[in-house]
Amino acid sequence: MPVYNPPLRDMQFVMHEVLKVTEELQPMAKYADADIDTINAVLEEGAKFATEVVFPLNISGDEEGCKLDIKTHAVTTPKGFKEAYAKYVEGGWPALSGDPAFGGQGLPLVINQCFYEMLNSANQAWTMYPGLTHGAHAALHSHGQRVMHADANRDDLEVIGREAPAKQLTATEIFARVAAAAHHTGGFGR
Repeated sequence: MPVYNPPLRDMQFVMHEVLKVTEELQPMAKYADADIDTINAVLEEGAKFATEVVFPLNISGDEEGCKLDIKTHAVTTPKGFKEAYAKYVEGGWPALSGDPAFGGQGLPLVINQCFYEMLNSANQAWTMYPGLTHGAHAALHSHGQRVMHADANRDDLEVIGREAPAKQLTATEIFARVAAAAHHTGGFGR
């Protein structure tokens, strides 16, 4: 039976003994509270999530794959993927390095990248789902300000932000809803 053991000690060695990330990060105001204990605790919990929730779906996900209903165009993910994503959201993992102004935890990106290394190693197929959402978030964070400050209905955008994790919206659905809210209020193209 396959086993996945996250390389926590290797990650900790590189971050703490080679790169000395806390010494590099703490002088920055937004990472002043970053310490070795916090980083290690997050990585340890991330390792548990990768091994206990995501890894067990690796083989079954490959065997089942996604199914497309040609008539309705609905796509069904392998058994357990949706529930694992719900646990991912419930655990606050999507917000790990996100901007606290938008509900993120504000942890350094290096921690997020270590977590994603574990997720990718545990189950590449499943990890593509939150990876797409992170891409949508990055695009909205970088370019969404223009939309929000161009008279887009902030209530619409806040509803989209609340619904995305709860309804497990895809990146395409998030973009479509933001674009519709901006178009409705004349927010794009100014």
